[in-house]
Amino acid sequence: MTSMNMPGSPASTDAPPTSPSEEGQAIVVLATGRSGAGRTTAINALEDFGFERVDRPPLNIAPEIVSQLQADGRNRVVIGVDAKTNGFSAEAFAALTDAIAANGRATVKVLFLESDEESLRRRYTETRRRHPLAPTGAIEDGIALDRQLTDPVKAAADVVIDTTNMAPAELKRAIREQVLGQNALGLTVSVVSFAYRKGLPADADIVFDCRFLRNPHYEPTLRDHDGREAKVAEYVGQDPLYAPFARQIEEHVLMLLPAFVREGKSYVTIALGCSGGKHRSVATAVALADAIAKAGWRPNLRHRELGVVENGVGPKQTDAA
Repeated sequence: MTSMNMPGSPASTDAPPTSPSEEGQAIVVLATGRSGAGRTTAINALEDFGFERVDRPPLNIAPEIVSQLQADGRNRVVIGVDAKTNGFSAEAFAALTDAIAANGRATVKVLFLESDEESLRRRYTETRRRHPLAPTGAIEDGIALDRQLTDPVKAAADVVIDTTNMAPAELKRAIREQVLGQNALGLTVSVVSFAYRKGLPADADIVFDCRFLRNPHYEPTLRDHDGREAKVAEYVGQDPLYAPFARQIEEHVLMLLPAFVREGKSYVTIALGCSGGKHRSVATAVALADAIAKAGWRPNLRHRELGVVENGVGPKQTDAA
């Protein structure tokens, strides 16, 4: 069976947004800003990008926490800070930044989330939450005090993102582009083979049905083997419908992956099923994962019914499946 990257099939021009070699670069992001401007959403996004999150630690012990995490091999850390954080002041925040940068083990970036007053007021009104700096007073008073306390931090921030008219997916994309650059982990792509009789994978985002392909189960010499083996893959690939099917799903998937990244998705699972989850779906999943890897992504490959998982699949050196 030939690889899905067959002669005559158009090559994908959409490269993955990040390089796996960048994943280990040490970086500490201090996520702060106006209360209600999206700090929690930003921290969630960074966690999706592979960061260890520490939300609102007392500022005087935050450098020690970062050092301990780095000692444990956690080189990507996001610290959430707002005006209600224990020990917060513009001076204490500046001291925190200097202390983390002083050990020289990580790049430190300050991310500040901003929003206009009307949007902040509306968000608190719609959620019926009290402003943390005005628990018994008017929302406007809390917003004004918050600005007074955090304006000096904003002035010194590395990145300021205004979330006034920004959806969560747009904020996630802005963080990837403006804060992380090439340090984002990017999209986690998983390819899964499965048996329809045992149900769809619960995490499947895209599903392809391979049951129309010729079935090695009815070939006595192949029945006890699986689709990872060349002779089984070759048998499946001899079906006249295999080549156009393989080409079309490759094109479809490679078109969608960059679009998922732009939309802010962190992971996508592509499932391929057949009757027993042993032959046709396995062979096709192996070929699809190889095609995805050749396009520059690092897919994870899982054969559910075989109990086999391969993380970070790389491109094969030949076209043999």
